[in-house]
Amino acid sequence: MKNYLLILLIINFFTLGCENQKNITDDQVIEVVREFFDAFDIENENRNENLSRLVTDDFILCELGKFYKLNEFLEFVDPLLSSTISTKWTLSDHKVTIDNNIAHSFHNNSGVFTDVYENGVKTNTYYKWLESALVVNDKGTLKLKYYQSENIYTKVDTVQ
Repeated sequence: MKNYLLILLIINFFTLGCENQKNITDDQVIEVVREFFDAFDIENENRNENLSRLVTDDFILCELGKFYKLNEFLEFVDPLLSSTISTKWTLSDHKVTIDNNIAHSFHNNSGVFTDVYENGVKTNTYYKWLESALVVNDKGTLKLKYYQSENIYTKVDTVQ
């Protein structure tokens, strides 16, 4: 009888422990990446706070061959975005691989940035990037740990 109770306790322990660990899905990984760009949008007034919630404390972003922590990257791009009035991204062709609490997405990103300069000139800049994201389960929440972006196309059109 003691062995029977011990076996039941062990099974119960493992069963309850497994319920807290949910499998990561492709859709969840893609959603985390999309949320990152939604948070980064130029019109997002709480950009820094929202981005901080989506990344791990040791998050690294590789852009233009350089590695940045989140705050360093924001300091780098803020001056570049000073004339930007609109940002739009289209993420596509995700190739997601998942292993336990870690997931990787390789995908395309197309973006349009609209800028208005001091002289009144308005431009649309079209970008295409190949990107890679490492998503981890951080205390029950999926977060970006690493993001890599490689620009493969840029075209600037003057609108006015």
